[in-house]
Amino acid sequence: MDEINIAMINDCSFVGENIIKYLPSEFKVHHCRRSRGFFDKTFGVLGRVYKAKGDVFHVHFALQDAYLTCRFKKKQQVIVHAHGSDVRSTIRSKKWGWMTRYSIEHATRLLVSAPDVLEKARQLRPDVIYIPIPVDLAQFTVKQPVEHDKVVLFHPYLNESRGTQVVIHAFSFLQKKHPEKFMLRLLGKPDNYVRWLLQNLNLKDVELIESVEHEKMVSLYQQADVIISDMRYGAMPTTSIEAMACGKPLVQYIKPAVYGDEIEFPPVFAVKETTPVALFDVLDQFVNDVPRSSEYRRYVEKNHNAKRVAKTIGTIYHEVVPYSCKDEVKIITMEPEEVKFIES
Repeated sequence: MDEINIAMINDCSFVGENIIKYLPSEFKVHHCRRSRGFFDKTFGVLGRVYKAKGDVFHVHFALQDAYLTCRFKKKQQVIVHAHGSDVRSTIRSKKWGWMTRYSIEHATRLLVSAPDVLEKARQLRPDVIYIPIPVDLAQFTVKQPVEHDKVVLFHPYLNESRGTQVVIHAFSFLQKKHPEKFMLRLLGKPDNYVRWLLQNLNLKDVELIESVEHEKMVSLYQQADVIISDMRYGAMPTTSIEAMACGKPLVQYIKPAVYGDEIEFPPVFAVKETTPVALFDVLDQFVNDVPRSSEYRRYVEKNHNAKRVAKTIGTIYHEVVPYSCKDEVKIITMEPEEVKFIES
């Protein structure tokens, strides 16, 4: 079997790294990462894209990286992997939206990892493929629960884009009703407003963790009793799936329309509205008991196993390059135990 060279540009929440880790051996990947610094995401991206070589270019985010790749690598096969914010908001931007639209329209294949933007992406590209966020199950594991004097709530986003203010206000309601029963851990660097909010609400038992390496996230999940994730968009981000892989009960806002026949509804404690009161009503049930269930990890094993996602990506790579089996496949779908081929 001939070696297939993949140039992977950028990444999103270790999606690319997890795919590379479990790709079949016939793929040789050169991963071109970048930072969020101005030079690195402008001239730096241009230089890396121009110099990169590969049979397939797999670009994360339908932003400047994808636009430049589609423009300068027209003779190559370009897979654009959208991750949410690009289709959710950037595409509406007068300043940058044209790059996202161009990338989506000119990509050989469009992949989407965020369920809440799948239908919008389908309006732009009817052939869009949903690719579940991959999680490395060897890294994120279940550990015997740690006994705490208080119920430890962990919110891995200190960012209003995921509803941090809603979480803080809901926690203030919990403290008023159940003094000394809960504590809250927040991950991220707080801005001035968050600091003011914590002081103004006179909250106790709040721990701020400004930063942590991704490899150590598993410890934070394992030390918590309940994970509070997205309270804005209604679909599960990477942290939600990692937490469930660790066997932790997950609380977050869920849009029922996002999940259904195509994407299995997750076993979460769903918050029906993005309000502090709605979140408080769900969290209040954990005051006396935090349920344990193997169902959380089983969901991730079935739907987000990095090995299966990488196998699916490998099939897509084969589809878009001149390869002996290309005429044998047309569509691929994720199955619980294997990748299913539908004959053309």
